Amino acid sequence: MASKVESKLKMVPEEIQVSLMREMEILLNQGRDVNAQDERGWTLLDRAVWKGSESAVDLLLERGADVNVCNHKRRTPLHLAVYRKNEIILGKLFDKGADLHFKNFNGKTPFDLIIRRKHLKLVKKLLDKGFDFECKDADGIPFLHYLVSRHFLSAVDLVLRRGANVNSTDWEGRTCLHIAINRRYIDIA
Repeated sequence: MASKVESKLKMVPEEIQVSLMREMEILLNQGRDVNAQDERGWTLLDRAVWKGSESAVDLLLERGADVNVCNHKRRTPLHLAVYRKNEIILGKLFDKGADLHFKNFNGKTPFDLIIRRKHLKLVKKLLDKGFDFECKDADGIPFLHYLVSRHFLSAVDLVLRRGANVNSTDWEGRTCLHIAINRRYIDIA
């Protein structure tokens, strides 16, 4: 007879997702606070996002999970979705108001991570969800400037095709062309 551990190891990913959702549903039905945190500051939503369980994420969001609760490393579920490159869950969190500019323990926002890791699918997902590519961060730096400074050519092309203002300036009055020339990105300039 197979042990409980052996039978869990033989589960296919879909079965694991269903199992995780059932486990969370039981906890919630027993009165667990949907936003309760464990010793690392992780919530049920963090676990569901990390495991990539869309059904568990849906359940938790329906039950009122806070998409901006951070763990002890100041990572939100959106940070975790970016780390896991899960564009579907990222879209669900974004739809529920997840903060793209929430800084983790080392000052990185989910937005920063998407750009730094050059996740074109996630950039496209954000744009499809209505992300304002003309927005500026708290330091007055436009989205397009980040793409240019990271030499993220495919995303620069995508944003320009969607109508981004190539002449938008940062707080110092610099355009994307200034950044490209300063960094010697001739292919962008």
